[in-house]
Amino acid sequence: MKALIENGIVTGFATGDVPGLEIPEQFCDLDALEMRARLRVVDGKIVDASKEDVFFVDEAGTKFLEAGEDRTKIEARFDTPLVREGDTWRARTDEDDRADKRRELVRVVEAARVSLEAQAITVGGVEIPTDTDTLARLNTERVAVFTGDRENGEDFVINGVPTSLTNDEVSEAWRTVRDRSKALASKAAEVLEKIEAGKITNAAQIRKAMGSVA
Repeated sequence: MKALIENGIVTGFATGDVPGLEIPEQFCDLDALEMRARLRVVDGKIVDASKEDVFFVDEAGTKFLEAGEDRTKIEARFDTPLVREGDTWRARTDEDDRADKRRELVRVVEAARVSLEAQAITVGGVEIPTDTDTLARLNTERVAVFTGDRENGEDFVINGVPTSLTNDEVSEAWRTVRDRSKALASKAAEVLEKIEAGKITNAAQIRKAMGSVA
């Protein structure tokens, strides 16, 4: 079997009378994916890049064994993940893994906060969602109550449905939703601090901690 080569990289395989390099016997037990990952061509010969620890990486992130125009020299294994940094590439590090994990945990915290904030409260027998939009509209209604511009029992639209709320219920709902939102923001900040301190390390711990807000 022959390896099809382009710029020193194995791009495919073929048999018969086709241009390419015969794959040395010692590599024939590798599957196609391993060959593509490990084999390179240097001075017209197929070599095993898994034995190397220095590569030259082009703009697309392809690792070559030979220097070339627009290629960055890096110390890495053939299977080391790369990270794009500005106009060049570098080897991915454990710190990159930790940073990615922190970002994912922060995303989970925010998702948990938003989910809890969307849970309804009950005021005067009416279920009211506790999202930020509802809080803003309740605040507008509360101000109208304070200034005397709202009639008692006036409709308040919830999920597209006009619902009668007394002025006292508007004030109570606004306070309840506001306090819930503040509690969730405070709890999220606590959880983020624990993530930074390494005390919370997975999504299950985050959901348990965030779920303690009632």
